[in-house]
Amino acid sequence: MLYAMWLGSVFGPFLVIHGLWMLLCRNALMKTETSVKGSPACFHMIGVIQLLVGLAIVNTCCMGPIEGTSLLVAILGWVLILRAVLSFFFPKLVLKTLGNAKWNACVAIVTLVWGIAICWRAFV
Repeated sequence: MLYAMWLGSVFGPFLVIHGLWMLLCRNALMKTETSVKGSPACFHMIGVIQLLVGLAIVNTCCMGPIEGTSLLVAILGWVLILRAVLSFFFPKLVLKTLGNAKWNACVAIVTLVWGIAICWRAFV
């Protein structure tokens, strides 16, 4: 549980800041996604990083009972693992979602709300 609280105190603010950036800096997000689309090596490395971080989170959060903060952080880990696996085995599907303004807005809102929920559990 202590590890989950620590991970929550790191990833909660990260998700809030990243979600706000995605909502407020849409042009920068679109430029970043366009750049990633044009670089297969960058796309692959993002998948590698997501897989490593996701596995580390799941391994750490599943060491004790999964409830509250550890549940929210463990779900984050599983989402990162799923995104990495999809980017490795179904890159066209993942690339198709990049640059879609409606999809980006939905992802930004989910990221922001998820970050707030993790912060709430980790800091309150």
